Amino acid sequence: MREFGTVHLHLDLIAGLPYENYDSFRTSFNDVYSLNAHQLQLGFLKLLKGTAIRFNAKEHEYIYRSKAPYEVISNHYLSAASLVQLKMIESVLDLYFNRGGFEDSLEFAVKEFSESPFDFYEEFSHFYYLKGYQHRSHKKEDLYRIFYYYGQWKEKTLPGTAEKLKNLLEWDMHRTMNPDAVKKFKKKGWEVTL
Repeated sequence: MREFGTVHLHLDLIAGLPYENYDSFRTSFNDVYSLNAHQLQLGFLKLLKGTAIRFNAKEHEYIYRSKAPYEVISNHYLSAASLVQLKMIESVLDLYFNRGGFEDSLEFAVKEFSESPFDFYEEFSHFYYLKGYQHRSHKKEDLYRIFYYYGQWKEKTLPGTAEKLKNLLEWDMHRTMNPDAVKKFKKKGWEVTL
């Protein structure tokens, strides 16, 4: 369907399903990511009233929010901390993959910076949250700067990769942003000032 070029592929993954732990979710994420969809939505299980999963909640040791939408907090297979990590990954995935404009940069970073797509997003989300970027909304231009800043951090263990990433970020920017916005970006520079 992707090869036809006429269908917008939007794939969903749900975290918190019975029997799926963090490692098996990692495998599921990598499998779905490899399908090269236009969007990959990472969602979280809701234990809605009247559903079989809610009826069997005790069997799987579900803890979930007491108010709608009754989202899972933890279960026998995934700790609350693991689900928080997946929420962090969801945030970075939405900003960079689903929002678009980073296609070549992401392809490079996933291949060069990690063993798998999941590992890349996991590490990038750690970096993003450690630096406190989650505390405010960002213009698209800021996201390019943050990505490059992450590349500079990776440079310590992978020499030469930051400059390659910067070139790909510039390419993605020229391809997806309006020329005036690119000029403004260049005038301001790559420094992350948040």
